[in-house]
Amino acid sequence: MSPRSTRAFALGLAAVGLAACPRKPVPPPTEPSEQIAERPTLVSSWADVDLSLYAALAAAPPDGLTVGDLARRHDADRYTASLESWGPPDIGVLQLEDTDSPTREVGAVAGWKVSGDPPSGSMPVEPDALKHGDLAQRLVTGVLLRGWEGTPSASDPFDLLLAEAATLPGPWSVCRPRTADQAALEEAEDVDPKTMPAVVDPTVLFAIDGARGIRLGLHASGDVAPGAGPFTWEVDHVEQAPAARPTDRLWAELGYGDCPEIGKVIDAERARRPKRPLGPPDAPE
Repeated sequence: MSPRSTRAFALGLAAVGLAACPRKPVPPPTEPSEQIAERPTLVSSWADVDLSLYAALAAAPPDGLTVGDLARRHDADRYTASLESWGPPDIGVLQLEDTDSPTREVGAVAGWKVSGDPPSGSMPVEPDALKHGDLAQRLVTGVLLRGWEGTPSASDPFDLLLAEAATLPGPWSVCRPRTADQAALEEAEDVDPKTMPAVVDPTVLFAIDGARGIRLGLHASGDVAPGAGPFTWEVDHVEQAPAARPTDRLWAELGYGDCPEIGKVIDAERARRPKRPLGPPDAPE
């Protein structure tokens, strides 16, 4: 074989070798997976109340997040879970409760309000079902937190909100919830609302901020009735919902027709209070 033929033969073998062993494609750069910092599910102490705890739900679309999505963001599988019916009116709630507290007989509770029909009775939920399966696909429309220790109190709901401004920073619209029947009574032509105990001396108020999707339940403590005040006021619960959700949907879910505003908390030092302090109709102004 001539030198030229030998050279051509070697080049041919090299070409065959290259054809048999194609170059490996360069792998695409790996993108880091989303790192979600796990948040607490419950609030066991008033010192731990944090209005940003369910920030992901606040930023969600109006219909909320799935149970699975929220469960992956919170330590929900640490707690005793069950599907319950809360009301009236009846709604389905995924109830998460601390039943292993070494210091408390009744632990803190989180109620994840879920879409779909409420159960006819209490239904235990296994931890795995929070992230996988049918329940995990249901939407959480709101989260209610309650049952913490160390609840502060005050003789006036506006004083309470101002005193706790570090934990509950304003602004807040303070309103008095009422059913459709109560609204009709108050707005009748022959009625003076200023003489009605439920109007001037209520036992339940809400402080809301639609921009943050936050609602605070303010309750008069103890065995109380409208008109029997003045009362001691406490924060009964904190509720988070999507900020994009219309506020009037909340009142309907709670069985109310509306919630007329009685005052505002503007910032940590200023509040716009009712012209007449809350108290019995016959109390001096």
